[in-house]
Amino acid sequence: MLVERDDLLAELVTDLDDALAGSGRVILLGGEAGVGKTALVRALARMAEPRGRVRIGGADNITTPGALGAFQDAVPEIAESVAAGGDRIRLFRRLRDLIAATPGLLVLEDLHWADEATLDALRFLARRIEPVPVLLVATFRHDEITARHPLTALLGDLATATEVRRLLVPPLTVEGVARLVAAAGDAVDPTALHLRTGGNAFFVTESLAVRGVALPTSVSDAILARVARLTPAAQDVAAAAAILGAGADAELLRPHRRTGPGRRRRVRGRRSADRGRRHPGLPPRAGP
Repeated sequence: MLVERDDLLAELVTDLDDALAGSGRVILLGGEAGVGKTALVRALARMAEPRGRVRIGGADNITTPGALGAFQDAVPEIAESVAAGGDRIRLFRRLRDLIAATPGLLVLEDLHWADEATLDALRFLARRIEPVPVLLVATFRHDEITARHPLTALLGDLATATEVRRLLVPPLTVEGVARLVAAAGDAVDPTALHLRTGGNAFFVTESLAVRGVALPTSVSDAILARVARLTPAAQDVAAAAAILGAGADAELLRPHRRTGPGRRRRVRGRRSADRGRRHPGLPPRAGP
């Protein structure tokens, strides 16, 4: 069930119309994990299927990504050229020709995990997409890329490309959460659920699946997986924020970014004082 995504879907459909008419587009679709990027692009894919070819590929963090991994998922015909090696630009031109052969939609998911060759190919295609009758939509977690992340450089390089647009999938509002609560036939308070989940669509639906009586294991695991990828210092800040609750702001958390025994003592003292307020899905890191 898509909630509060009608405007975004309408924009994407317009871009698809333009692409199928012969004016290719690239959409860089950002949003936090679980916010609904995949649901949105899959809805677009269903609308595109009767009108053209739909190709879907993506990157993951399970193994070291292979060259052009996301594109090989979506355009398997390129695999032989990748295996043969050779000039990279020639390979990218071959990829463009394969994509351009059939009008339609090309989706690349989780670009934040993509290999360097995939990002370079996207950079190449984005600057040459205009005559290609294809809408290329690439999703990524905008809140998980740092200033040094390779994707950050790509976003900067394409910021002025005329056929490239960035869109952001926002969290649900309280009203959006209320619609999901009503659809589930649940009695949970939408405002409380929104506060608890931050409007994250995945967290909301998973919480409703257990009638909101406890934090689902799926949500807890998703939160802990994201925290595990942070630096130790960032994990300390996250633990402090979980203890302090929704009232914590950047200025209040700033002291917890410092290192050294004094900071650790302050964090431990605050943990003891506020133990009962700890976020159920984010236990604090074990201190020394």
